Amino acid sequence: MGESLSPSLQDVEALVLALYEPSSFHNVGHIQEQLHRLQKSSAGWRIARDLLGHTDDKIKFFGALTIMVKLNTESASLSNIDASELLQNMIRWLHASLTDGSGTMVVRKLTSALVAFFIHFPNLWPDCIRSLCVSMSSSSPWPVELTAVPPEMSTILWDVDSRKLQTVLWFAGTLVEEAGKIDANASKHLGIYEAIASNISDVVALMSHCFSAGCSQTSEGRSLQGDCIKTLQSWILFSQRLAARGDETIPSLRSLIPPVLSALSITDLFEAAAELLSDTLMNYSGFLLEAHYEALFSLLLEESARGRYQRLVDGDFDFESVQFGQLMLALGDSKVQLLIENTGDRSQDFLTRLRGLLHAEGYPISDDRIFVPALEFWSTFVETLVDCMCSDDHQAQPWVSAASSHVVEVVSGIWRKVIFPPAQDFAEWDSSDRIAFGDARKDVADLLQSSFTIIGSRLVSSFADLVLSSLASGHWLELEAAAYCLGALADCVAGDICDEPLHQSGIITMIQRLQHSFPNNGEVVETICTIFRTGFSESEAGPFVFPPDVVANYLLQQGPPTPRLGLFVSAACSFISSLGKSPGGGLDLIRSNLFSWVTRLLQQLPEPDSDIELAQSAIEFVTRLTIKCPAVFLDPGLSGSAEFFYLFALQVLDGREPLPKAAAAEFWASFFSLRNENDFVQRAAETATGQLGPLLARSLIKNIGGGGARSELDKLSEPLKKMISQHSKSRSWLGDALRDEHCVGYQVTQQDREAFLKKVIRYVLVTVAHHALHCRLTMILTSLRGSRATNQVVREFWLAARGSKFAYAS
Repeated sequence: MGESLSPSLQDVEALVLALYEPSSFHNVGHIQEQLHRLQKSSAGWRIARDLLGHTDDKIKFFGALTIMVKLNTESASLSNIDASELLQNMIRWLHASLTDGSGTMVVRKLTSALVAFFIHFPNLWPDCIRSLCVSMSSSSPWPVELTAVPPEMSTILWDVDSRKLQTVLWFAGTLVEEAGKIDANASKHLGIYEAIASNISDVVALMSHCFSAGCSQTSEGRSLQGDCIKTLQSWILFSQRLAARGDETIPSLRSLIPPVLSALSITDLFEAAAELLSDTLMNYSGFLLEAHYEALFSLLLEESARGRYQRLVDGDFDFESVQFGQLMLALGDSKVQLLIENTGDRSQDFLTRLRGLLHAEGYPISDDRIFVPALEFWSTFVETLVDCMCSDDHQAQPWVSAASSHVVEVVSGIWRKVIFPPAQDFAEWDSSDRIAFGDARKDVADLLQSSFTIIGSRLVSSFADLVLSSLASGHWLELEAAAYCLGALADCVAGDICDEPLHQSGIITMIQRLQHSFPNNGEVVETICTIFRTGFSESEAGPFVFPPDVVANYLLQQGPPTPRLGLFVSAACSFISSLGKSPGGGLDLIRSNLFSWVTRLLQQLPEPDSDIELAQSAIEFVTRLTIKCPAVFLDPGLSGSAEFFYLFALQVLDGREPLPKAAAAEFWASFFSLRNENDFVQRAAETATGQLGPLLARSLIKNIGGGGARSELDKLSEPLKKMISQHSKSRSWLGDALRDEHCVGYQVTQQDREAFLKKVIRYVLVTVAHHALHCRLTMILTSLRGSRATNQVVREFWLAARGSKFAYAS
């Protein structure tokens, strides 16, 4: 089909249907590209109109999608008259689709198109919810201008059938979800929040009607109530934004919480209700009133909830069972202070049940999906209790004893959850589950350490007894778990002063012999590094606290073909940290020698990704060195090593390995934000960043422009933000990179690239300005908001660069 010719309707229909043909699998990209051009052409409006009159859902869906594309790309060119006519047609198409039995995907896409219209033209459709309800209540849609003063919403809604009510709910939910993604302070979106807020009374009336008894007696009614709960969840989240702008919309939305609480007792609605309440408790607990909290406590402790609870602790980890446990934990977390200080039966019963979540059947992660969330709650409980006990006003309070008894019960049994499964079973676990199980064990160790402040030395005695009893019975897995917990408490107990000389040279000799005897054993290397790390964390003299030169000399001897060299470099990273920022010729020489050693190891790699562990550890070492002692890193005598490392870190940033790449992003973020009181160091850093800026900008844009993975974008955003906030030439560097077609795909127009650059610079600099103007707490909060906004801009640009061939499915 030539681009210069106006395509016939049959041609477009054939292209759309071809997407769904298995034989067209290899041509999907080409077909989508043709359709995308048609959508953006001057014939796009006509194509959308004609396709929406078709009977095939796939073709109608593409027609609705085309409307969205045109709105998002050409809305500025529409006059108010044309836009109003478009709105009337869109409502007519939606009404017709609901009447002729079109599929859900068509109806949802049309509601999304109506949302897009409202976002672009809020002034032309101010009463959007009411207008849509009026049109849905009649056999044919009303002209929009005639719905401005309709009868009461309660009168209108009784004439709307359940499928049309569901459609209006979809529209209402999508409206605030999409509004939450836009920058309401941008000139083209000014007043959008206020326009949405003006519909709050109609939205509440709509949801109240859907929650009413008359709509809940059938399966359709239950489904409608489920959609209503999901819509309410979106509006509650959006109400946070409105509240921050001084809008009083929260009270009317709060009136809808009682039916949500009632829905917890209805099997078909439990999932949606629990999701809303958990989300609100975790992210916006101030939305709920004390009456809501009281009702929720009662519901979760009543007899009907006991069955759900018992199934969960008995090992039923289906989605709804875990969701029930997470709802309990979210409520407990939001009221942890109350639970600590209240000795009443209800609070004590609730805490007892929360304790029980730690002892559900099965191994954590692999089987037990509630253990880690429960562990997080009890860590919060212990930390809050410790804070209370450290206050003079609270030490003698009667509730301290009751709260402490819960902690004793928690730690006395939690050790069983860190017992390893049999080796053959553990080997069959997914690798991510094995890692997560190890992380859960570490979290248990942290909880034990925090609990020591409350329980004291008898906690050590109880685990010592467990070790001895497990040893006597020959239960080796239990012995390991008990020993692990006992070891976690080692730092909590003051050690005895050793009266004997510290035979450190003998220990070093033993380590050397061990490595010499097993030169190719990676586990031996890991053990040696663990021994060294033991000394790094000590603040007083001890048998493993070796002199710095002894540690450095041992590390400097390591090189190929020693296995797992990355472990030695990682140990060197910890070693550098243990030296702190102490100046001095001896320590600086150690740092310089270690830096040269690390770069020599990297130079021997055929490719940066030849040894991922070594590459990651080396970059983390240099990052630590740069932060702790920039004068060493920027020493002119080490310029050769530094120059090699710069290029190596850029190569890694352009690579595919996620762990070294994340470390490289952290290095560049640290290096480009380097500030030092020493004039020589500062000038050297500025010279280096000035030379490296264009190269780093090119690498970042190549990743952000579609070359990197989506999971890497947050990490990659950090050096981007540091470059923009710290260097005046960043706009020029980034602009040059964005204009390079090798960095960003042709799918992204030059206009979009310029818009991205302006937007990302604005977000970063606004964040920096807030840092300069506000107090510490405000600075932190503003920084978080700025970071999220910048990261969102980066994600959107990445999607644009990646997504042109997926536009049809968007």
